[in-house]
Amino acid sequence: MTDIVLLGNVSYYNGYMKSAGVYRIATELRKNNFTVQCIDLFSFMSDQELDQILARFISKETLYVGISSTLLNVIFSPDRYFAVTNTRFKRICDYIRTLNPEIKIAVGGSQALTNFNNDHSIFKGYIDFFISGQGEEQAIALANHCKNNVHLKYSEINGIKYITDKHYPFNKFNTSMIDYVESDLIFQNETLPLEIARGCAFKCSFCTYNHTGKTFGDMVKSEETLRNEVISNYEKFGTINYMVMDDTLNDSMQKIDFLHKIFTTLPFKIQFSSFARLDVLRKYPQMIPMLKEMGMVGVNFGIETLHKKAGQLIGKGMGEERVKETLALCKESWGDSIAINANFIFGLPGEPIESMIKTMDWICSADCPIDSVNLFPLSMSKNRNVSMLEKGDSKGFGYGFAGNSDVEWRHGEMSYSSAMALKLKYDRLFSSKWPNFGIIKAFVMQRLANIGISIEDSLHINKQARSKSNIVELSDGSKVNIGQEIMSRTMLRRKQYIEKLMEL
Repeated sequence: MTDIVLLGNVSYYNGYMKSAGVYRIATELRKNNFTVQCIDLFSFMSDQELDQILARFISKETLYVGISSTLLNVIFSPDRYFAVTNTRFKRICDYIRTLNPEIKIAVGGSQALTNFNNDHSIFKGYIDFFISGQGEEQAIALANHCKNNVHLKYSEINGIKYITDKHYPFNKFNTSMIDYVESDLIFQNETLPLEIARGCAFKCSFCTYNHTGKTFGDMVKSEETLRNEVISNYEKFGTINYMVMDDTLNDSMQKIDFLHKIFTTLPFKIQFSSFARLDVLRKYPQMIPMLKEMGMVGVNFGIETLHKKAGQLIGKGMGEERVKETLALCKESWGDSIAINANFIFGLPGEPIESMIKTMDWICSADCPIDSVNLFPLSMSKNRNVSMLEKGDSKGFGYGFAGNSDVEWRHGEMSYSSAMALKLKYDRLFSSKWPNFGIIKAFVMQRLANIGISIEDSLHINKQARSKSNIVELSDGSKVNIGQEIMSRTMLRRKQYIEKLMEL
């Protein structure tokens, strides 16, 4: 009998990676004597496979099914709020209730915040509770409510029930870790997510996340906790590769000194990918070699724009010259040992389309040190009203929404539709110009390590990113069509995981 079943899914098509949230919640529930089965990849399963697996673990005694929405949907659309179509998601909920009519269904993670209430309304009658914010204490409270009828605190907005971290604050992140058990099906040498900190020291105008504007020490794991977690994973699974979960790894010199001490004194060398701020590297250039010494092999910079005025409006005001100078310093120090990925946003208020095209021309040039890019249209929601951009134009953002549309913003330079069209145009251009450009990105390489393409192979492939051929040479000298190789290995890994899950 399983008390609680947790569904997770990282909805990327290349490689394999577990999501941190499901296993973090499972760790806390298990510490409180609840049995938990985690199920990954549910959106990639057929209805038959998923039904069979759910039936193995859900009984009349199961208290609730929890679904993590973080990384569940990589491209938001009105009909795919949770990675699968809304119709299929509702079918999954209906099937769960055929196994246990009294069971509760809860959704947590980044898409469960109260600000998304308008999006949640279509799931009324299917989802009993949304767990909003840090979810550890809420998950335990819901379990105690379902099992022992303990009073449950929640808020109700338009008929949707939210259990928030204001009702049940979680104040133990500094000493928390993920403790995997046998039924979590960790493969030998598996790349794992590693939470170092929660929240962000910065307040970018477009950001919709919680816990911004923090200082060092706020929601950062202690040295003992972090060291013990990494050593435990190495001893149990041989893990040395990590996807670091931290909104900004290098938010202060103090933090990099702290992490450098931990990672460089381990009895083994780790390799990790993470987010970082380029402007902080400019302020503290001594960080640049330290990141390599710590084990960084992939970095994602949220550059967003080279246009100084638009950058200043959103909190990314380095400007073109300083961005390029700092990237050159990184490349000079790191060479090809760290893959550099950068995010850019089309449609920022104040940036003319000519500036965006100029930036894309630079990315196409031979002297650009960026290995891959992620291109996004500016995302704003009239109903969500979370980010500073969404809350109005008190800082001179100067935009409006078209008619009754929730997402179709417009300002003097662009609209959401034209920004999306520009993104798709350059995605196609880069793909046709260089078939391998963007295959190896900072975070992708960690997912590829889980399907047998080593970090060394990824870095070797990365050097061939601007080749016109889709055939690449691996570090052992063999040549493959890397796109086909990644897909075949990804499908095999999913199959292996699903088969093992069915054997439990």
